[in-house]
Amino acid sequence: PHPLFREENQPRPRPPHCGGEPVRPRTAAVPARQVEGQRRPRPRTPRPRRLAARPLWHQVPLWCGSSSPQPPPPALACLSLAMLGGGGGGKDSKKQKKQSAGSGQKDEATIVKHNPWLSRIPCLSPAMTLPNADPSLADITDRIARMWRSDFSWSASFDPVFLAALMREGYLPTAHDVEGPIKYVLLPKLHENRCLLSFPDLVVNRSARRASRRFHISIDQRFDEVVDLCIEQHGESWLHPPIAEGFKLLFRMGGEGKVKMRSVECYEEGQLVAG
Repeated sequence: PHPLFREENQPRPRPPHCGGEPVRPRTAAVPARQVEGQRRPRPRTPRPRRLAARPLWHQVPLWCGSSSPQPPPPALACLSLAMLGGGGGGKDSKKQKKQSAGSGQKDEATIVKHNPWLSRIPCLSPAMTLPNADPSLADITDRIARMWRSDFSWSASFDPVFLAALMREGYLPTAHDVEGPIKYVLLPKLHENRCLLSFPDLVVNRSARRASRRFHISIDQRFDEVVDLCIEQHGESWLHPPIAEGFKLLFRMGGEGKVKMRSVECYEEGQLVAG
């Protein structure tokens, strides 16, 4: 199980030193001599420990085709086909899939070989964004939203056009380091809960207005520097080199369709101080 795919409301597994044995409730010690008229203390039973979150694939009957001993449930069969690169389609779609997914499938197989936990979550590929793809990325996203309880999927591709397609479907592209010859994978996150900031309700006090006079902002002027300084300030976190480069390429391309990358730069006395 990977720590990215844990749920707080699930029981946590026992640490190794417990040996899997159930914790016996302890009772408070009762003194041998009781003072006359004093109430005898009642035994106190501690609250049971919360067990570690079980990985989501133990709770959702999702089949990936390679290691599962049983066939997939009917409701998830189509999702399984998409994860394995199967599905219907004509000759054109098959040719397109062969041309675009040849190297991608090799990369995915290499990654899963060294990171078996990835075989138990949905895998997305650029082939799902092709015009005749069946099923398409939109169909897969709808099924994931309805049937899959985790926020994360994964992919081996950091292509900027593919990143834009994921954003268009509502994913937040993130990256994660893995074991093996391929060092990073894409972890698109499909948030179940989101928040919205309402600027008309924003209150800015006088001191903040006074302090803001020494700053000025610009839009889309120093995108690469903002990304690099974010990494320098906060560490790579999920902004690993492949996804950072993918964002920069998408910005230089001017976006893809309705998806565009933006940067907001903040200056103090002509020096870039935030973004």
